[in-house]
Amino acid sequence: MTLKLLHFSLLTILFFGCTSRSGFDIQLPEGYVIEPTTDQYNLLTATKYDDDQPVGMIEIRYSDDWSFSTFSNETYIKEALANNSHEQTAAMIFDDFKVLRKEQSYLKGVGDCFSIMYRGDNYSNGVRVVNVVFQFIKNDQLYTLIGSAFPENFSSEHKSFLKAFDTFEL
Repeated sequence: MTLKLLHFSLLTILFFGCTSRSGFDIQLPEGYVIEPTTDQYNLLTATKYDDDQPVGMIEIRYSDDWSFSTFSNETYIKEALANNSHEQTAAMIFDDFKVLRKEQSYLKGVGDCFSIMYRGDNYSNGVRVVNVVFQFIKNDQLYTLIGSAFPENFSSEHKSFLKAFDTFEL
């Protein structure tokens, strides 16, 4: 199971690629352990285990691509809600892909952001996961907060993801 979650994590990285590091603060939920990484694009990966099996994962990434300096957070949110680019990208990675929710959200430490919740079976290994993703532009950079869990754990982990993401600050 750990390898399946790791494999899924790598695909998530491809889906939400980033290019640099940034300073931030977040209060992780109880039981989440920060995983070591040499990936310069990953600000944080933390996993919660139960009997050595992963039950949830939190990732924080960002991109400093120059294009994010050309429009506001508000514009990004409106465009993300209006088009299907997130769905099209995820559908290349997941079989039986389904968007469960797509909306504008608010995180206490961030403000307004785009959010999408989806589920799917990874093409390469058939493992079903549910993701909740929050994205926003701040300081000309796109930040992505990702909460991932297996369907049987998602309900309880989703609450933990939301509480943690509310504490995220740059």
